[in-house]
Amino acid sequence: MAFLYIWQNSMGFVNMKKMAILKKKRDFSRVFNNGDTYVETHLVLHVLEHRVNRTRYGFTVSRKIGNAVQRNRIKRRLKEIVRRHSAKIKDGFDVVIVARKRSLNTSSFKLEKSLITVIKKADLLFDE
Repeated sequence: MAFLYIWQNSMGFVNMKKMAILKKKRDFSRVFNNGDTYVETHLVLHVLEHRVNRTRYGFTVSRKIGNAVQRNRIKRRLKEIVRRHSAKIKDGFDVVIVARKRSLNTSSFKLEKSLITVIKKADLLFDE
């Protein structure tokens, strides 16, 4: 399943971009079992390279963290951060982002900084 994001750029044109989302348990399991793991203060990143010319993202938050409303809020914040930076991330990977307990009461700025740091550790950003 893909989410369609629509936003307006500085010149007033509407941009549309689909973000591929991992949904199936077997996809998550494949990334967890065969992928590389990178740890940061608020997040854990699991990355598996594949042959498809598109990066797919999975978001997960343990039931140990808050209630359903809080877990969904964390996932929405992470999806927004990934959407904003998806143009800078290399294609051809399955990426699963696991929120840690510390991410519950963290500001969006710190969460974004943590995600960028862990993506840099995984060498998923294009050279700038």
